[in-house]
Amino acid sequence: MKNKQPYQRRFSANSVRPLSRSEVVKIIRAIWDEHSSRTTRKVSPDDGSDTKNESAKNFLRREIYALGRRIRSAPLSWDADALFEEMGRTTTRPDALENLFHALLFCVYESEQGITRQDRSLMSKELEYAYRHRVPPELLCGFLYQSTDRRRLSDRLTAGFTEPAFRSA
Repeated sequence: MKNKQPYQRRFSANSVRPLSRSEVVKIIRAIWDEHSSRTTRKVSPDDGSDTKNESAKNFLRREIYALGRRIRSAPLSWDADALFEEMGRTTTRPDALENLFHALLFCVYESEQGITRQDRSLMSKELEYAYRHRVPPELLCGFLYQSTDRRRLSDRLTAGFTEPAFRSA
């Protein structure tokens, strides 16, 4: 049996060097491959993976969030249309792509097979909310679980709400 290597991020989350579209495409495909693998494989204590401590959904959240933060930190502007063209994607809702995290999730899941439109929308709002609080990727899931009621997330984003622990004195 072939022993699969554990997933390793293909980019530095802390760099400000702009990523080319082709690099982003490769990263998105690597995230998809690992996410897909995590949704289908059974975890074994001997397989060298960390999936026993992280769901496929949390993996996807964390990696899309890290990639989105990286893209936003670069001096180049975001161009979802060019990335979509390179990946062969289309959408009937271009307004949804104004949120970078939504666009990246859409690149991973072109159709609703595996993720509903509502789940994709909610996840992109969660990632935007964490980004506004400058949460590091490794703390993302804990922040999301402890910070807010998901039903109030849209209102909090619109109002510019800041969690009490993140407010400056």
